[in-house]
Amino acid sequence: MSDTPETDGEWNRIACYDHPQFEQGIAEFARKLERERDEARFDLAFRRDLCALQQKQLDEVCLERNEWKEVAEGSLLGAIHERDEAVRSCHIWQDGYRALLDERDLWKAEAERWRDCQKDD
Repeated sequence: MSDTPETDGEWNRIACYDHPQFEQGIAEFARKLERERDEARFDLAFRRDLCALQQKQLDEVCLERNEWKEVAEGSLLGAIHERDEAVRSCHIWQDGYRALLDERDLWKAEAERWRDCQKDD
C-alpha cells in the first residue's frame, strides 16, 4: 500500500486524460503535499501526547510536593508542640528551683537566728 492513498486514488480517476506528463507532475506534487500533511498530523499528535504526558508528570509532582508539604508542616507543628512542652517543663522546674532556694534561705535565716539566740544565752 502506498503512503499517499488519497493522491493515488485521484490519480487513478484522472489517468485516462491525454496529458500524462502534466498529470504526473501534479500527482507528484500532490503526493509530496499529502506526505507533508500526514507528517504534520503525526507531529501534532506526538506533541499533543507529549504535552499530555508532561502535564500528567507535573500534576504528579505537584501532588507529591503537597503531600511532602503536609508532612513537613505536621512535623513542624509537632516540633513546635514539643518545644512548647519543654519550655513549660523548664518553667515548672525553674519555679520549683526558686521555691527551694527561697525555702533554703528562709531556713538558713532561721538557723542563723537560733544560733544568734544561743550565743546570747
